[in-house]
Amino acid sequence: MHESTPPPIDPAIERLNTRQGSTSRPRSPRQAGTHPNKKSQIARTCFLGAILTLLFWKVFTQSGSYSDAHDASYALDLLAESGNVVPYPELDQQLLDSRKILLTTDINANSTKFVVASLFILNAQDPTTPIELYLRTNGGYYDDAFAVVDAIRMIEAPVNTYAIGGSHSSGTIIVASGTGTRSAYENAHFMVHDNLSKGYGNYAVEDLENNRIKRFWGSFKKIPTDWFSEAGDEMNYLDAAQALEMGIVDTILKPE
Repeated sequence: MHESTPPPIDPAIERLNTRQGSTSRPRSPRQAGTHPNKKSQIARTCFLGAILTLLFWKVFTQSGSYSDAHDASYALDLLAESGNVVPYPELDQQLLDSRKILLTTDINANSTKFVVASLFILNAQDPTTPIELYLRTNGGYYDDAFAVVDAIRMIEAPVNTYAIGGSHSSGTIIVASGTGTRSAYENAHFMVHDNLSKGYGNYAVEDLENNRIKRFWGSFKKIPTDWFSEAGDEMNYLDAAQALEMGIVDTILKPE
């Protein structure tokens, strides 16, 4: 095998190395500088630090309770629920290895990227074996929820959905959109709400959002139509048995 010949050392550098008692080549810019992975870690640390600063400012300036304002765990909880922190990435990887996805944060751009990317990867690995999607969420943005719904419907692998603890608002939409078996653990709660805004014309975002919500829940014939009859935000809470009765889930999981 032909071996490439290293470029010659600059004479000035060679003389300097000789005077210093070294004949080694100078380090490359990558060797001399910060490793790219460390740079990304530093950037992520700075970003999270800025987010924490904003959260602490919000807690200290807007909280009505002195104890809440000084509770650091409250700010950390908000950060975790936002999906900007992944406390146990190795745990998520182990779940993915067994074709399981666990979502326990708000539904936003960060959590949606994780869920949709996981769905695509698992489907590419095996388009026939079901994917298990577990949700415990307070809800979030509808755009992100419907991004997950569309991904579930477009991939070939069936997606079994599970509601654990509580699946509210857009979380209920995702659970109800499973293409395999939709399940609720016996202590799971659901929340469905109209969340309709007053319309401003055919091309207004409010009308598009209203139509999307009405169209989705309109396909569930056992859900009362008056839940989505006028602008407002009436919240309707269901237990697992009521969700089964209304066709949101197919089965309730109980210990044998």
